[in-house]
Amino acid sequence: MKKNKLIFGLVTGLLSIGALTACNEVTAAEGVVLTYTDANGNVTQYTAAELFDSYQVGTSVANTDFQKIKEVLIRKYYESGSGKSSLESLKKKATNDIDGYRKEAKKNAETNGTDYGTEWEKILKAQGAENYDELYDKLLFKQEEADFKLHGYYGTTAAVRNQSRDGKKYATVNGNIQYDERGNAVLTEEDFFPESEDFGRAKKGYLEEKMPYHVSHILVGVSGVSETNATTGTINAEESKKLGELIINLATKDESEGGTKPVYLTTFNKEAKQSADTGSGEKYGDLGIMDFDTSFVQGFQYGLYAYDAHFNTEENAFATTKGLRANLLPSQTDDVTYYDKDGSRRPLKTAFAAGGILDEIGEIPYGVAVALANEDVYSNFPTLNHKVNGGSETYFPRNILFNKYFNTHKIAVITPEDIPFNTWLRKTGEEYLAADSTAAKSAILTDSEDFSTEAAHKGVAQSDAYLALPGFSRKVQIDGEWKNVLTTEKGQVVLAVRGDSGEKGIHFIVIDRSPLSGYGTEINADQQVRQITEAEYLEKANTADVTNLSEYYSMLNPVADKPSESYANMDAVVAAKQKGNKFPFYVNNAENSLSVTRKTTFVYNRIDSNDKTTYTSSISSIEDKASSYNSALLDGYTFQKLFEDGSITFNESNPYAKKVADLIKSHSKVQRESSYEAAIDNKDDAWTKYIEFLIQEQASRTYREKGDQKLISETCAIGYLSNDANPDNKQGIWAIGGACYAK
Repeated sequence: MKKNKLIFGLVTGLLSIGALTACNEVTAAEGVVLTYTDANGNVTQYTAAELFDSYQVGTSVANTDFQKIKEVLIRKYYESGSGKSSLESLKKKATNDIDGYRKEAKKNAETNGTDYGTEWEKILKAQGAENYDELYDKLLFKQEEADFKLHGYYGTTAAVRNQSRDGKKYATVNGNIQYDERGNAVLTEEDFFPESEDFGRAKKGYLEEKMPYHVSHILVGVSGVSETNATTGTINAEESKKLGELIINLATKDESEGGTKPVYLTTFNKEAKQSADTGSGEKYGDLGIMDFDTSFVQGFQYGLYAYDAHFNTEENAFATTKGLRANLLPSQTDDVTYYDKDGSRRPLKTAFAAGGILDEIGEIPYGVAVALANEDVYSNFPTLNHKVNGGSETYFPRNILFNKYFNTHKIAVITPEDIPFNTWLRKTGEEYLAADSTAAKSAILTDSEDFSTEAAHKGVAQSDAYLALPGFSRKVQIDGEWKNVLTTEKGQVVLAVRGDSGEKGIHFIVIDRSPLSGYGTEINADQQVRQITEAEYLEKANTADVTNLSEYYSMLNPVADKPSESYANMDAVVAAKQKGNKFPFYVNNAENSLSVTRKTTFVYNRIDSNDKTTYTSSISSIEDKASSYNSALLDGYTFQKLFEDGSITFNESNPYAKKVADLIKSHSKVQRESSYEAAIDNKDDAWTKYIEFLIQEQASRTYREKGDQKLISETCAIGYLSNDANPDNKQGIWAIGGACYAK
């Protein structure tokens, strides 16, 4: 991947500054270099000798000069500066940490049949310390650094987490955060992590930069598949029945509780209780937050990105204004490439262009679910008087259909279409009509002798009967057209993809909230799923269950921070929200009352409890995401803020003050630029891996002339029960060398 040349220039400059600091004359210099003034006005001064002596966390740890400066700044703040009053409590915490490691060593010795000394040495080595004193020193500094950050400009307070989430500073009056009439903190246009010519680029905040998705899924386990086999996998009768019946249930049932209650469950969520992923199944399929730092199954994660950024084309001013689709997609430059099927290198962006592997979204016809749930299809054929191809399960109709329509890592929607096999499967009395078999075959092949003409892995015709089912009643915009595909009662598109990580199977995925959806979606009178605009959100925010992204990822507790049950009038509602301490809520005027209902958010989504501890883990997951994003940026942005507001000042008469300042600035600039480039490279690398995998998979699934492909033709499923497949009477494509003959 291409790196920004600026990084190399910055690194060179940083190294040259570091070389200066290594000189003996620097470490021997006397006098104050910089002064740190904390928020309470307390002053701590630092000399060159203190800053450049080999002050490290343990002698086995090699620190950069920047890390030494940061460490000295923090250590002296607690040893002799204004943080001295906190030192004893931090020492106790470090001692407790040591005691924890001692207990761990003792427990490991008992478990492993070794001795305490051996296990203690393992722990020291793992922690990068040579002895007890080094470990204690390391742990004490860890506590000091955490405390310094907590009370610093970019600490871990609620206000800091929220601003880190949104990427903008709050508007304040006399130090108090201001809230609008919808209860949202008023954001300024000023970046929370601002750009600086000296310190480097700005950061846009967690929501925009990490792109969190709240997702749910149902996993249908399948046993006889592997990551590299997309053509001859096998599923057993129970798996076939489950796979078919799940899709049928999603299409035919409508069990939403509806009303104004924000925690209603769709049929999808209820079906998720039977998911092979029992962990998420217990939570109605809820997988929590998936973002750029999350390692989900690649087809699941990047397939979902492809759908939302490339195929989901409904007009969205929020995403367009912020350029969020581009955040999901790979670099659009010609120098970012992948290997195509012919071994040539092509720009990664061409994978999405006409003819590219991601030019079209995958499609799974509803008819295949109908077939897989049919006992005549999913059975093991115990009553068949002869064995087809020696009884090879690969040729069972259920497996032929599974491989053709499901056994791929390309993300797919489910369409209200039939499949050729069902034309033959439908019966009149006890007889299969020969004409039906012929019609079914002709729907697959345009030339009965050339299997390369077999229809691609899609249905053959939209069925009015399928289209009339509740699950297909809503339309979504895909590739610029409004299409009926399978959705939940809330209008969430049901996506499907093969997965291989953990338990193998087919993932059915819905997006509870996309980072591209600034204000949520609604189903309009034409049954179209559309994005709510900012103007519509502002109009409805106090009286409807609509949320912007900040509200949706609120870190408040719906019990501990709940609003009153009712208010006298809308003025009272607005006044309560402007206090800024209420979980997102709206009022229900259905019966001329002002009863309060909590909004649907990440925290308050599928559970409704009066026990505040019920929501703790969900709140923590958001807090951890925001804090983690924030923590990675602390060094550079904290120093920038300390410089810019005068909390750190330099002694201009000291010849090394400028060198220290330049080192800190250069380090920050390098850190930010390399972090930015690494994020782009990681995303491009993941896209490249996914796209090249799909290309190889597609090549293995390509139909070839005479049926000599690995992927078995659907015509073989049609003729499986015919006399042609009898080993004593093999004819045509069932004869030795034919497309349906086991190879």
